Amino acid sequence: MGAIAHSDQVIPAARRRRRGHTAPHGQFFTLTEVARFLWHVVEMLAPASQRRVIDLAAGDGILLDEGCRGGFTTRLDVLGLELDAHVLHARSAEGARVEAGDGLLDAGQRLSDWRADVAVGNPPFGRSRDLLTDGQRRRLLAEPAAPHQIWGSRAVGQDGRFTDPAGNCRVEELFLERALRLVRSGGLVAYILSDGVLSNRREQVARDWVGGQAQLLAAIALPASAFRRAGLNALAHLIVLRRVPEIDMIPQPPALMMERRHAGRGKLPQVLEAMRQDLVRLHQGQDVTGAAVVSGRDLGGCRWDPGFWVGKQTLARVRRDLDDAPELGDFIELLTYGPIVTGGQPVPVVDGIASIRQGDFAETGLHASRSLRVLPDSAHDPRRSRVRAGDVLLPRSGGGALGRNRVAVYEEDEPANIGCFVDLIRLRPGLNPYYLWIFLRSRLGWGQIRSLINGVGTPNISFVEIRSLRVPLLGLEEQAAYEHAYVEDVRPLHRQSTGSHEAGQFAERQFQALVSRLDARLADDCPPYRASLNSTTHSFSP
Repeated sequence: MGAIAHSDQVIPAARRRRRGHTAPHGQFFTLTEVARFLWHVVEMLAPASQRRVIDLAAGDGILLDEGCRGGFTTRLDVLGLELDAHVLHARSAEGARVEAGDGLLDAGQRLSDWRADVAVGNPPFGRSRDLLTDGQRRRLLAEPAAPHQIWGSRAVGQDGRFTDPAGNCRVEELFLERALRLVRSGGLVAYILSDGVLSNRREQVARDWVGGQAQLLAAIALPASAFRRAGLNALAHLIVLRRVPEIDMIPQPPALMMERRHAGRGKLPQVLEAMRQDLVRLHQGQDVTGAAVVSGRDLGGCRWDPGFWVGKQTLARVRRDLDDAPELGDFIELLTYGPIVTGGQPVPVVDGIASIRQGDFAETGLHASRSLRVLPDSAHDPRRSRVRAGDVLLPRSGGGALGRNRVAVYEEDEPANIGCFVDLIRLRPGLNPYYLWIFLRSRLGWGQIRSLINGVGTPNISFVEIRSLRVPLLGLEEQAAYEHAYVEDVRPLHRQSTGSHEAGQFAERQFQALVSRLDARLADDCPPYRASLNSTTHSFSP
């Protein structure tokens, strides 16, 4: 990887966006385990005894080296280009062939004649305004072999120059376009791309362009720890495309989709191996949790991120299971959001009214004592969003709250309000708020929320989507049994958890046991719940 040269001089890139092991000059390179995983996916989708391979942003050459080590290609059949002379000088002579060159703008006949079977890459991530100079932009427009069509008409004005919106276009998309132009007909492109390319609405133009040149064979969300190092926190997917010149004349194959999995410290190799095995099973037609097979016909004009498609299929299954269940909207008396106040942060008031925000939610309830207190009846305390005991509070956005399915019932006697990213749900008689809370944490409840949250980086759920959630109605007595179990078994531990990590962990286990009990009940695997026969009050003593 390197910055694009805008003259005969090679200009190395600032390396802060590289991912993986750190090189001597602060670069970040792809981890060996990730490179190996990429090649296993390529081999699964298109087995071959010989492959000509190109990497347009080769960096330290790990993708090519790992391809050779694994027997997926040979040193004679690979070509990597890299701008940074320091990186090239540091490479071992025993590694795959990586030469000095500009993979994005090199117009030499060498690249066209290579006609690779596979293009691999982990190109630089970022907006063009951050990574390209004016001179580089001029070259993209002036040179016939230079890519920019993937950005669409939004990027080029009537005067033939790049528009202001082009500054937000992604540089990794240019590398993707170049790779698709350089592989042979029927060849593959296996690229590691930022999450936004697959998910963001504004990148639909790029996805549509790619869909007109190639078939999506796989989109796999890579574990976050694969690209988390000092000074780096990137989320990425591996996608595999097959170049098809006459896209409308060839049947679209299904695309394999796999959601992101957690890989804790030191666990990345094991998690990637488990993902590889599950991809093989998925490819063979077996069901895999957190994965989906999507018809190629359904991909046009849509997002490509696995979370969207797995969620879409999960929602369809859940709603079939809950076909007779009423919608949550049938039981909502009030649904509102917290105040949206412009012009700075609220001023804390010691004796003010509590303003419940996303950070006040824990796995097992609210930590109201932590809440910011604001001036009563101020702009941050409108009467319409005042909270009462028994109200269900739902963070409506954010990976750390909604994305972790954090919900709570407000239990305090004193009045409170909510922050702008929290929704208030007040229920009519017939649906117990504690039962709703536990249901929203269950497989069927979270399955619906997880399927509905939208956007990239910041999940969101709308009022319409909240009202559309289907809730199976148990009898009022059984609903109340879940409330009783929470009050007796979880709440005392939750309240101790503010001063004890161990108590918090114990509370989470008790709460999860309650959720699991409801999962089993809704699956008809156990009889109706009678909390009075099952609950025992717990306290935690360190």
